[in-house]
Amino acid sequence: IPHLRNSLVAALGAMKAEICVGVFEEEVSPRAKARRLVQEAGFDHYLSTAALEKSAGDPTKALELLARGWTPEDQDAMSMPGSVASLSSLRGGWDPNAPRCPFSKASGSSTALPLGHPPVTGQPAAAPNPPVEDNRAVAARALADRGMTPAQIAALLGMDEVEVSAMVTGAAGHGRVLGNEMQAKLDKLLEEDAEMCCPVSLVLFVEPVIASDGFMYEKASVQGLLKNRMASPMTREALKADFLPARQRRSAAMEFRQARSEELLAFTAEAVGSQPAMAAEALQRATDYIEVLGVNRVPSLAGRTAALWRQLGQPTPTILQDC
Repeated sequence: IPHLRNSLVAALGAMKAEICVGVFEEEVSPRAKARRLVQEAGFDHYLSTAALEKSAGDPTKALELLARGWTPEDQDAMSMPGSVASLSSLRGGWDPNAPRCPFSKASGSSTALPLGHPPVTGQPAAAPNPPVEDNRAVAARALADRGMTPAQIAALLGMDEVEVSAMVTGAAGHGRVLGNEMQAKLDKLLEEDAEMCCPVSLVLFVEPVIASDGFMYEKASVQGLLKNRMASPMTREALKADFLPARQRRSAAMEFRQARSEELLAFTAEAVGSQPAMAAEALQRATDYIEVLGVNRVPSLAGRTAALWRQLGQPTPTILQDC
C-alpha cells in the first residue's frame, strides 16, 4: 500500500535526528514542514502523508481534507468497479454502460423498491463540492475540537485569528463555545463526582446498592448484570444475587443534586440574556435533578426553575407545569 509505505518512511525520516545524534539534523524541507504542520493538528504519520499526497503537498488543503473525515481508503473505494463514486461517473460524466442499481428506472426494472432502499433517480446527481470558505470553517472547528486555540489554528490554516474565532463560535447554540468564560463555568457545573456515579451506567446514583463484590452500583444496573449472568465489571468474579442498600451514598447524591441545582439556577439567571443556549443546558440539568429530588420536597427550587423556563421562552417541562 503506497500510503502505508510512505508513512513508514516518513516516520523513520522524522526520527533520524533522534536516532543518529550528530549524524543527521532535523529535516527542514518544505515537505517535512508541511507534514509537521498537519501532525501538530493531531493527525498521525499515515493520515498526514496520505492527505499531503492527495493535496499536492499543501498543508492547508490537507487539513481541510482530513477535517471533513477523508481517509486514504476513500480514494481506494472510488476506483473500485461498481462503487457509488466510481471513476466512470467522476471523470466522464454518466456512463450508460456502467453498472447500476437493479431497482433503478434507468436499468429498465419495474421492481418495487425493497423496504429501506433509498429513492432512486434515473441518473445520479453529481455532489457539488463545498465552497472553499466552508471547508476552512469545517477545518477550523475540527481543529478547535482537538483542543487547539484560535491563534494556533490561524497559524496552521494561514488565516486571521479573528476570522478563526468567528468560525469556531459561529455555531453558538449548537455546541460548545470554546475559549468562553461562561462555557468554562458551565462545564464545571455539569461535572459530577465519579464517586457519586454508577460505574456501569455512569450516571448519578438514584438508588445505590452494595453488590457482593463490595462495590456500589445503581440497583437497576446490578439487576441487569444478574439477569444476564454477567460477572462483576470491577473484579470479573461471579456476582451473587444478594445486595444491600447504600443509604449513606444515596443521601450524599441527593444533597449533591440539591446544592448543584442552586448553582445551576444561579448560572441560568446570569446567562439567560447573553447565552440562552448555555442557560437552557444548565436549566435542563437542574430540572433532571429536581425530578429525582421530587418537586414537592424542593418547592422553592421547582418554582424558580419553572420561572426561568418561561423567561427563556421555552415550554415548561411537565413535572414543573404546576409550579
